[in-house]
Amino acid sequence: MNTVLLLITAYVLGAMPVGYWVVKYTKGIDLLTVGSGSTGTTNVLRAAGKGAAALVFFLDNLKGFIPTWLAVYCAQHGLLPEIGNSMWIVCAVAIICIVAHSKSVFLKFKGGKGAATALGTTFAMNYMASLTSFSLFVLLVYLVRYVSVASLVAVGTSALVMWFFTHEPSYTGFCAFAGVFVVYSHRANIKRLMAGTEPKIGQKVEATPKMQ
Repeated sequence: MNTVLLLITAYVLGAMPVGYWVVKYTKGIDLLTVGSGSTGTTNVLRAAGKGAAALVFFLDNLKGFIPTWLAVYCAQHGLLPEIGNSMWIVCAVAIICIVAHSKSVFLKFKGGKGAATALGTTFAMNYMASLTSFSLFVLLVYLVRYVSVASLVAVGTSALVMWFFTHEPSYTGFCAFAGVFVVYSHRANIKRLMAGTEPKIGQKVEATPKMQ
């Protein structure tokens, strides 16, 4: 029963489109119709500014962190007796968080690209590994000014970072999955990068309220 509750919690929290809601209620803009169409931090920054983007980044992290931390707590305190290796349940919870974020039932299975929510899940697993990947992300944003590039590299190398800090196969396996998932969700960004049309951080996009 604990496992089922954890999975349901992960799905409900992960699917909450906080970026869409914040921009909709503060700017009257349908975030799915502007910029990249993503509900993540970068598109929120372009459409609604730094304050909204910071709030969304925090909340997207939180909705990955909370269910995963609960799963870690249950696994470490023997509250998942029906599972042989309960650490894999932690990974299942984390996977549901990022998939639900990207394919939100509240937005007809649209959403963000999963990087911020994935960061929240890894922070619950091992905060040193998570902070290391986040530091790499911040450094790359500063150097190249492309959030997509920073996200792809940071998440793409997160499995190596997690293994270095934990030597936990299940956590490392999750990070490998997250890396593949985030790369796939950034396929449009990769095409724009190759074409030289990917906007840099801080670059404005045309953002107008959706006509009903």
